[in-house]
Amino acid sequence: MLSAVIKKVSGASLEHFLEEHLFLPMDISKAQWEHSPEGLTAGGMGLSLQPSSLIKIARMLLNKGVFEGKRIVPEAYITLAVSSQAIKQDEALEKFYSGNQYGFQFHISPNHTYRADGAFGQFCVVCPKRNLAIVAVSQYTKAESFLALADKYFIQHERDTDTDTISLQQLRVYLSGLSFALPPQEGKREPFVPCSYALEDNELNIKEVGLSASTLRIQFLDGLEDELDLDFTGPVYGQSHFIKDLHVHPQEHCLFARWADQGDLMVTVYYIETPYVGEYRFRFMDSKVVFSFNINVSMTLKGFTVTGTRIDGPIVAPSRRD
Repeated sequence: MLSAVIKKVSGASLEHFLEEHLFLPMDISKAQWEHSPEGLTAGGMGLSLQPSSLIKIARMLLNKGVFEGKRIVPEAYITLAVSSQAIKQDEALEKFYSGNQYGFQFHISPNHTYRADGAFGQFCVVCPKRNLAIVAVSQYTKAESFLALADKYFIQHERDTDTDTISLQQLRVYLSGLSFALPPQEGKREPFVPCSYALEDNELNIKEVGLSASTLRIQFLDGLEDELDLDFTGPVYGQSHFIKDLHVHPQEHCLFARWADQGDLMVTVYYIETPYVGEYRFRFMDSKVVFSFNINVSMTLKGFTVTGTRIDGPIVAPSRRD
C-alpha cells in the first residue's frame, strides 16, 4: 500500500524513488526488487541488498540520517520512524528481544535497539545507546535466538578498546578456519539410458525433464528452459530459473549431484545470494520417474511429488542462454 502511495504522490515507483534519493547518494549498487502482479514495487518484501549495502544503511541510521557527511534522511523522520507508533498485539510474551513495538517499518525492542528484518534470517539491528549496529544475512535464523545472542555479547557487553582489538583478531582467525558442510558425494553411480519424461502438473510448472549422464534439462510450461550440468565429484556453478519470492528469475546457483539409496538421483541446488536450497529427487521405475521437490524455506513454494512418463526418443539439448 505504501509503495502505491509513493508512486501516486511522486510519480515514480518505490524502486526508482529510493534509487534516486537513498541508494545512489550512498553509493549502493542497484537493488533487486520484486514486483506485484499490478506492476508495483513490492513494498513489504522482495528487496535484495548486499551485506555491504546494509552496513551503509546501518551507519546512516546510527548517524541519524547522515552518511559520510551528507544528509540522506531528515533527522526528524528518523526519530519518528524508530519510535513506538503501534503495539503488536499478536506477539507472544516470551519474545522479549523481538519486542512488541513497531515504528515506521522498524521493530523496537526493550533493550534500546531497533531493527529492520528480512525473511528467513536477515537482520539490521541498531543500538544508538552503544553507537553500534549489527548486520546479519543467513539461511534460516530464528529472530529471537539471534537477538538474544546479540544482546548478550554486544548490547549488554561492557567493551574495552584494547580487549576488543585482541578479540577482533581472534575472531578473524576463528572465521578463517570455518568450513561449510557440503552435501555427501558418495553413492553408487547407476547406469541409465538418456531419456526425457513428461511430468504431471506441479507447483514449479515443469513440463518436461531430460536426463543424461552429465546433464539435467528442465522445460517449463511457459517455454523457459534450463540446462544444468551435473558433476558427481563436486560442486557446479551455473544459472537456472527459480521462484525467488513472487516471480521466476534467472538465478545464479551452486549444485551438487549424487546417487542416493535405491538408485535415486539427488540434485541439491543452493541459490546464491538467497536463503533458498532446493532438493530435486528422481526415482526411476521402468518407463516412469517419480520426481520430488523440497525446499528449506519459502514464501510461496511447498514440497511435492509427481510422476513422469517416459517420452520415446533421445534428449534434444536446448540452446544455452547467454
